[in-house]
Amino acid sequence: DPLVYTSGVLFYAFTMGMIYAAFTALILYVIGTHLASTKYALVSSLGNLPPVYMTAFVGWLHDAHGTKAMLMGETLFGFGTIGLALLILTMIKARKVNSV
Repeated sequence: DPLVYTSGVLFYAFTMGMIYAAFTALILYVIGTHLASTKYALVSSLGNLPPVYMTAFVGWLHDAHGTKAMLMGETLFGFGTIGLALLILTMIKARKVNSV
């Protein structure tokens, strides 16, 4: 159905835009102001590595264990990444509060 496809593409584009905005905000927050352009270029270029490795991981998981395991593995990997990011942000926030 064209309406479902169009809605899905628009939702995907919006979601990816929000993800890229959050990623950029996180980088800018973490790198600070000293040598900002160099640090931003390095850290943002490292952000291109996870999609490559995730594609390889998901492909391997699908080939080895099937579609259901691939979807579950990708979901658990995503939740783990969110948990790790929240932990790191909490540690950064605590460090800034303690240094003031």
